[in-house]
Amino acid sequence: MPEAGPPTLHHTVDLTSPPPATEAPITAVTDRVLSAETSQASRAAVPPVPTDSPSFTPPDPGRVSLGFHPDESLALALRRVALDQFAVAIDGLAAPGEDRDGAVHEARKALKRLRALLRLVRDELGETVYRNENVVLRDVGRVLAPVRDSWVMATSIPHLQEVAPGAMPPEAYRGLHRRLVERHLRMTDDVLGDRQRMLDIGVTLRTARARFASWPVADAVLDAPAAAVVGAAEVPVRHRIPDAFSSLDRGMARVYRRGRRAMRTAHRVPAEAVFHEWRKRVKYLRYQVEALNLLWPNVLGALEASLGELADVLGDEHDLAVLGQVVTSNVVLLPVDTERYSFLTAVARQRIALQRRAFGIGRLAYAETPPAFVARMGSYWRSSIPTWRR
Repeated sequence: MPEAGPPTLHHTVDLTSPPPATEAPITAVTDRVLSAETSQASRAAVPPVPTDSPSFTPPDPGRVSLGFHPDESLALALRRVALDQFAVAIDGLAAPGEDRDGAVHEARKALKRLRALLRLVRDELGETVYRNENVVLRDVGRVLAPVRDSWVMATSIPHLQEVAPGAMPPEAYRGLHRRLVERHLRMTDDVLGDRQRMLDIGVTLRTARARFASWPVADAVLDAPAAAVVGAAEVPVRHRIPDAFSSLDRGMARVYRRGRRAMRTAHRVPAEAVFHEWRKRVKYLRYQVEALNLLWPNVLGALEASLGELADVLGDEHDLAVLGQVVTSNVVLLPVDTERYSFLTAVARQRIALQRRAFGIGRLAYAETPPAFVARMGSYWRSSIPTWRR
């Protein structure tokens, strides 16, 4: 199910009593300060895709962009969803408008959906194609990551004050909030205001989109004039991805198995890097289930929602871990030692609460063995597609 707006730390657990009525918590990040104080240069980001480009395919408004439809072949569905996600990323970065943070957030989600699709058909694409395309999309996401990370850190402070009002005086919370907002503005201008860097991202995404657009939706004879000249008996054929669940089962099993394994590792070794790895696996599986949602929305929609909640909880846990690291390494954000130590203690307690919540959701989401999970998905596939596609 689509997410709305930039992520914030909503998955919080009360740690102390409510704040006194005279000490109201900080409001959300200053209304539109993040756009009002930014330069015009930083708004000109990735150039849009020309409508006459061979890789331009306007989204079909009659279809849900994120899901495979039972009445279309797998190859066609993969290409359609991939191109829709490229359109989200390219168009959002080309004209972010007032809500630059929302545009970056949506672009990064689109890149993650594309990487989840690659993992779904990894065995059909071949290891070389998969790795090359995955690295391209990963590297673009990494360029945009500081904008998203600094935004989340700034917006997390009001929520932390709500659950741990006694950790610091209200004025200390306000000061930290203000300094994190200023830090976010600088990072956003550094990334989105770098014209050459954003032009490079635009070229990279458009080029990758053209490659995805060339994925065959039917078997096609490749242009091979050299073979004709020498009288070769065989002409190379570029095969489409077979229209069968067997094209997806290994990729889905791999993502599910690695997520299940990461959950068990996190339970044994509750390190920040381990939880972050689990979160990535959860998000890949969530987007893969999202692609199959229309096969049986009543069932897969609930599974997708659970995986989405789990990904959000793990995301909040990761954001708090990063916030703690930033505050620890940048003393100027909280210059008073006692306030800084108290704040970091509150962050650690909130992380523990989120980890416990994640395990509670994860045990249910990963209750099946990988073979059983994939077999269930396969039965939905075979039961939902029209007879003529079987």
